[in-house]
Amino acid sequence: MNAKSADQRINETRESAIALYEDFYLLREISYRVETRPVDLRNASAILRRWLVEDDLERIASARVGRLHLLAIDNASIYRAERGGGIVAFVSGGARIHGIYLAAGMMNEGTRAKDIPDYHPDKLSSFKLDTFVKQRVIYTQGEWFTRQQVIKFVANADNGVHGHGPRTDWERKLWGFRHEVAISMNVDLAGQPTPTVAWQLGNPAGAGSPAEYDSNRVNGVLLELLATMHFLVQSPELIVLVEAIRTEIS
Repeated sequence: MNAKSADQRINETRESAIALYEDFYLLREISYRVETRPVDLRNASAILRRWLVEDDLERIASARVGRLHLLAIDNASIYRAERGGGIVAFVSGGARIHGIYLAAGMMNEGTRAKDIPDYHPDKLSSFKLDTFVKQRVIYTQGEWFTRQQVIKFVANADNGVHGHGPRTDWERKLWGFRHEVAISMNVDLAGQPTPTVAWQLGNPAGAGSPAEYDSNRVNGVLLELLATMHFLVQSPELIVLVEAIRTEIS
């Protein structure tokens, strides 16, 4: 069987490419908003599921610019530290939420912060697309969770596309992590809006009762979803792809 030509692959992915072009600017808008709202992140999970779980981004890119590389924080030092023991929970992050940049949220045993050499959460590295998707970004209850799992969890279990709740063991662990971290916008004593981070293992910091409804409360899993969006929209090779699509459709 003859391999499909570049023109054939472009034609076959044209409708998906147009959707990606439009969705890119929506994700960029959400990523850079000062007011971070969970509803925006849950809705964005449907786009991320198409791009990174259902492989739309890979198919569209391979037909136009070849293999993509995307920016993200390199967590290799964290993985080595976790194998040495002492880390209880970790979220990679790497995005602005309520106007402040959050990355490398970690809880460890004892009262002293764990020393992790050669770890730079403010520096981004380039990863192949499949490595970016499979990167481990959350650690909780003795288990690592990938960026792909985060997207599937929000889209399929946490009301992004479906809202059936956790059904598998790994979904239940992420559901628990979702209830342990909360980033909210509060008002300080001077009446100024102030972002507040609460992280309490075993205490539902990110849950809240209906009487305590807060449209700006972002949990730890949604923080990681936001970071994924932030890395995507600032990755130079993805921007080149979007520009290629713009030229194609204009």
